Amino acid sequence: MSSIPNLVVFMLALFLVLPACMEKNPQVEVDGSPADQGRELAGPAGCTDGVKNGAETDIDCGGGTCPSCTPQLACAKASDCNSDVCTNGKCAASGCTDGVKNGAETDVDCGGGTCQPCTVKQQCLAGTDCVTGVCAAGACAAATCTDKAKNGIETDVDCGGGDCPPCADGNNCASGTDCVSAICSGGSCAKLVCGDKVCEGNETCITCKQDCGACQCTPGQTGTSSGGCSSCEQKTRTCLTNGKWGAYGACTAYGNCTIPGVIQARTCGNCGTQSRTCSSSCVWGSWSACSGQGCKPGTTKTSGCGPCSAKKCTSSCTWPSSCDVCTTCKSHTVCGSYCPPGHHVKSRVCNKSCGICSYPPKNQLNCQPTCGASISVCGYVCPSGYYVSSRSCKIGCSTLNHCYQYSYTSVFCRLITGPFLYVCGGYCPSGYSEVSKSCSTACGYCKGSVINRVYCKKN
Repeated sequence: MSSIPNLVVFMLALFLVLPACMEKNPQVEVDGSPADQGRELAGPAGCTDGVKNGAETDIDCGGGTCPSCTPQLACAKASDCNSDVCTNGKCAASGCTDGVKNGAETDVDCGGGTCQPCTVKQQCLAGTDCVTGVCAAGACAAATCTDKAKNGIETDVDCGGGDCPPCADGNNCASGTDCVSAICSGGSCAKLVCGDKVCEGNETCITCKQDCGACQCTPGQTGTSSGGCSSCEQKTRTCLTNGKWGAYGACTAYGNCTIPGVIQARTCGNCGTQSRTCSSSCVWGSWSACSGQGCKPGTTKTSGCGPCSAKKCTSSCTWPSSCDVCTTCKSHTVCGSYCPPGHHVKSRVCNKSCGICSYPPKNQLNCQPTCGASISVCGYVCPSGYYVSSRSCKIGCSTLNHCYQYSYTSVFCRLITGPFLYVCGGYCPSGYSEVSKSCSTACGYCKGSVINRVYCKKN
């Protein structure tokens, strides 16, 4: 009988404790099913409860509230994965070609020791993260010849490769140009030895005559040759610092003329000429004296002309054959039958101050200077230097006051000049030859077989 009261006490205690436990953990199953199906239970989901709940994409990870998921766990987006790569709903492992900075990478798909080194300006933590081997202020820096790293095309640290100074003896090299000694042997710069009977490296006839022999020339010296060049051209070469001749350059002209022996002429003075000759050294000689000069164009001379005419020097520096320029002579009147030298009768009148007008009825002459290309003369002939171009009867030239038929008291005269002349009369002037004859009313009476004009050609 004493056991019955104890059982009653145990059952009463269990009835009081079980509801409190159910409130603290609503998912505790009593009979194999959730305690409260059909309603949302209160309380936040945990990231360490071993259950995929809340915003989690997989058990206790992803969703933004829990740690990111490891590879192969479920994801909805890249941020759900610790690799930042979500592919087909699964987190992928970090790779060097996934286009994402992940894993040990210092920048996208490079650095960190697991991927290829990063290029210039990409992020880094150490020189090993960079292709140049130089990490400065968290970024890969360009290779230089002072960065204390073997990078770029250098054959050793900060030397060789063509961009940096040549390397010292013992440094790595690819060719002699990478070395101070100019000798690369077995991939290392070798020491230059003068006296080993081998002219090598940067040895020259200047630095090691016993190995390289005598020099061809003195450095800086120049030499010329005309071989293969045109006349008055030459090519030049320069002695190099190693005491050897460099290659010839292109042919270039020298001197100031191009063909030896050629003569150059020019005008001088009054239509004269002078010349100079191109010498064998392609330099012009001195100009010769001015020769063949004529008169100065525009000047005049009276020699060989009448007192009232002169000759004027032509533009070709020659004197014309005729006196075609008038001087300072003036026209004037004269009592009598003759004009003074250098003048010709222009017309006649009767002037009682000259005497009785009986015979000749016209006793005063109007005298004109005999000059110019053409003149009109009272009379039958022209002054010296002129030829008769035509004849006519002028009352002012007649001693009477009228003209008879076929009487000619005036002649029109032209200077004897030019290649051809039509001359009234039967003869050509001196220096001309007859070409043909004809009859012209300009020269007088023309009837029947009368011939009164001759056609003349200059000899």
